[in-house]
Amino acid sequence: MSAERGGFRGYISSRPVRATSYPQRVQNLVVRSYAARRDLPYKLSLTEYAMPNCFMMLETLLEELPKLEGAILFSMFMLPGLRRERERIYAHVLDNHAQLHAALEETVIRESADVALFEDTIQVANALRNSPLSGRFAKDGRSYPMSDPFVASLTRALRPA
Repeated sequence: MSAERGGFRGYISSRPVRATSYPQRVQNLVVRSYAARRDLPYKLSLTEYAMPNCFMMLETLLEELPKLEGAILFSMFMLPGLRRERERIYAHVLDNHAQLHAALEETVIRESADVALFEDTIQVANALRNSPLSGRFAKDGRSYPMSDPFVASLTRALRPA
């Protein structure tokens, strides 16, 4: 760690992440555990406000980056929904010679080549929401009805010969 830069600031959310609400204490545990496993000096997390599309705390974190080694997001899916906004954030991180970690996905941006994996993961997850099977196998605790033609065809296809 350089003398003038200190640690990695956490970033957690008051909003659901990919339609799942995680308690803030759980998000902090994930971020702290991630930092400890990678021997990253951890600084307390900033918590984003609950209002939809509010990124005030993220902007505060970005302003603080010149004094930090980087940031540890609870999840990369906490970033803005617009790709151009995410690209602005990636550029800001790299321009400040910092790192951007996503603890839940165990992914990091250290250099410009790392942005593609980070962004591809987000793009694939976004595309899956619009796939033909979207919602068909939602986690709701119910078993899938064998009367569903798709489930029946999968069951036949997976049955040993």
